[in-house]
Parts: sequence; structure tokens; C-alpha cells
Amino acid sequence: MKPITVNWTINLPNESQIQKMWQELVFDVIDEEFEFINLVKANLGGDIYFKGFKFHENEIFDWFCSRGRLDEIDFYNNFLLSDKVLKTFNNENNSEKKGF
Repeated sequence: MKPITVNWTINLPNESQIQKMWQELVFDVIDEEFEFINLVKANLGGDIYFKGFKFHENEIFDWFCSRGRLDEIDFYNNFLLSDKVLKTFNNENNSEKKGF
């Protein structure tokens, strides 16, 4: 996997470029198996689920990621809470582990 480096020749992307990026951004789930991790259940009051994602190259996403500025593109809502990502946790094989 190639690390993301800052490309200083590219200016701050504009809003239309960011919108287009969200439509075109492609990712893979690194671990196809649903990992169930029981971590200090008594202290946390529940179960924790982890997934790993690998993003395909995207100049606009790389601009923000390489600078640690994902908050400026609302990464949490636009990616982590997106239907695409949530569906990776909702497959039939793991419904019994999830407890939902």
C-alpha cells in the first residue's frame, strides 16, 4: 500500500470538486470477515466492531487526507455514516453477532 503524500502543487479543492469526489470515491473493505471484538465489556457497556477500508487514489480526497483535514469535508457523515459503509456491517452472515 502506497502512503499518501502531500502534493503541494494542487490548490484547495472547491465545493463542486468535493461533491464530485464523494460521488466517485471508491474504497475496498480490507478485511472481508466481520471482526467481533469484545473489549472491556463491563467498562464500555457493549461490543465494538472494527472494519478497515482502503481508498483508491483520488486527487481531491488525497489532498484533504494528506493534510489531516478530513473534518473540512465532513468525513464522519459523508463516509463513516454513509449507506455504503454501514452496509458492510449489515451482512446476513453476521446478524447473530451484532445483536441488533
